[in-house]
Amino acid sequence: YESLLVLPFDDQYARLRWSIRANSQLGEIAVWSGDEQRARENLRAALETLNLVLAQPNLDEFLRAFWLTERARVLFFAGEIRLAMQDFRDAVSTAPNRPLTYAEPLILAVTHGLMREASEIFAQAMRHDLPPPLKLYFALWVHDLALRKGATPPAAAQEFIDGFRDEGWV
Repeated sequence: YESLLVLPFDDQYARLRWSIRANSQLGEIAVWSGDEQRARENLRAALETLNLVLAQPNLDEFLRAFWLTERARVLFFAGEIRLAMQDFRDAVSTAPNRPLTYAEPLILAVTHGLMREASEIFAQAMRHDLPPPLKLYFALWVHDLALRKGATPPAAAQEFIDGFRDEGWV
């Protein structure tokens, strides 16, 4: 990782984005392998850089939402679910019609079996102007998670699935 930092980047944001992604992915690998100390170190390094980026006053709404979503991901892997969800909410209020604002956090919540968080993200996504096929995927993910948890799927997910019509869909 450190030897790659000397490579040229197009601009400072590209370098920061690469550093954040590298540290967060190294942290995720450490989480999955059970190396808590290394996970903490890498995730902390990613968070420090993310906090510097988010402190920039000139970020447009889509960049701010992007970086908030990235920080939510890092916080999630650091075990800070409450803080991760707050960053998700802040990203939604910043750029509510940006699909990745919902997709990344929902993937994390669903794959880790967090029904309450997945339901909140799904409900937020349904309120905004996102492509209907994407909303269908979100509904299917939350529906499946509920079934895997032995729970009743959210009514909104079932209703959306039942009522979905689009070209190529029956």
